[in-house]
Amino acid sequence: MAGVIASRTLDGTIKNEWQVHSIYDVLEAVREQPALFIGSPNVTMLEGFLSGFRASCDAFENPLDEPNPDFRGFHSFVARRLGRPSSELHWRALLLEQHGDESAAFDAFFELVDAFRGEAS
Repeated sequence: MAGVIASRTLDGTIKNEWQVHSIYDVLEAVREQPALFIGSPNVTMLEGFLSGFRASCDAFENPLDEPNPDFRGFHSFVARRLGRPSSELHWRALLLEQHGDESAAFDAFFELVDAFRGEAS
């Protein structure tokens, strides 16, 4: 689980560090405080944030722990759940098509993440 860890530096000041071990830590933080990370509950902004986050991890050679289940399988899971197993549409587009607006698709995303993780357990 992601969390803020407070530590004291050599000069005595307190420094907060955000501890992230997997993509699911990031998702949980966004779920709890979407305004802090993406401005509002918006699935398009969420997808952009996640793409940028993953790119920054790759660029700075800061690999995350291997999540279980591997989030790369999420698209296929969403497509199957929405009755579109052969769809090449991105999970974001599938959710927007199914739910009609950004906020409803954002909520559905997290319901599907929970189901995806539960199915792998």
